[in-house]
Amino acid sequence: MRLAEEEKADVFVPVTSPVASAYEARLNAALPAHCFSWSLPPDEVESLDDKVVFCRSAESLGLPVPVAHRVSSAAEVVAWNERLAALAEAEPDAKHPRYIFKNLQYDSMHRLDLFTLPCAPAKLEAYLADPTITLDAANPWTVQTFIVGDEYSTCAICKEGKLLAFTDNAASLSCFNYLPARNDKLREWVATFVAARKLSGVACFDFIVGADGVPYAIECNPRASSNIASFYNHKGLGAVLASPESCLFDKTVEPLPDVVETYWLFAEVWAALSKPSLASFSAVFDAIVHKKDAYYDPRDPLPSLALLYVHLPTLLARNIYKGNNWAKIDPCIGKMTEENGD
Repeated sequence: MRLAEEEKADVFVPVTSPVASAYEARLNAALPAHCFSWSLPPDEVESLDDKVVFCRSAESLGLPVPVAHRVSSAAEVVAWNERLAALAEAEPDAKHPRYIFKNLQYDSMHRLDLFTLPCAPAKLEAYLADPTITLDAANPWTVQTFIVGDEYSTCAICKEGKLLAFTDNAASLSCFNYLPARNDKLREWVATFVAARKLSGVACFDFIVGADGVPYAIECNPRASSNIASFYNHKGLGAVLASPESCLFDKTVEPLPDVVETYWLFAEVWAALSKPSLASFSAVFDAIVHKKDAYYDPRDPLPSLALLYVHLPTLLARNIYKGNNWAKIDPCIGKMTEENGD
């Protein structure tokens, strides 16, 4: 690319939105020969981004994942719902798993639904009637075992199957706080997968850890995660990214033992204002004093100030003016969770 040539770039580190992952992967072939890309190859991005393909690939390696089925029409979903309901009715005393029904494409709005099967036929009919839901052969969804447990997110940087850097954290749908969980089972799962696939690039794996402690990988996002904020005081991450060809690291780089929780001040203040109490405002004070704002750096405060007082207010004003539906303001990625968002 012309920009890489002009800047004499040696490394391309994609920090991408979900919809852009495939496009940035295609840059691998267009970059100058001297410029290394940390994006996974296009075919890997495509297969890992597909929750059904990913789960089946991991299952073939003996790694724990939920059962995932692809559905490409409303009729298929209705059939699944009827089948699951009939099974539960036939064996009322047995513990039958629930299944989550979710889009295989990144869906900024409906990913928050957590719609599960089996359910009342009328409820499913009403859900499928939502005009913002597109379900067909070109836009398939999945019916996936709903795993009960605690959610975790991970981020891995790997080269030719070697896990160079890794971090993990307890997670949620709206994750604005990051503190390394240091779960060995998560790291072992990821290390096994990237080694078997000989992956080179950045990939994030989301898990549900059940009561038995077994980590079930529910999906892979072939891009960087915000939880790399946990490397804020570790020079090792920069060394890994800046020297991809050397791979001189004897062990996986992980956040330092003394890291504190990273947070976004906007999210902390919003939480306190939405449910005002002495405890909530004390939590904001505690965050400012004892934690690390993911954006703010006294040596360079402009990015944080621009995010809070220029960028996010502009996005909010745009959506209000245009009447575009939105669910939340996300200070972590600097975007609105909105219809047709990425």
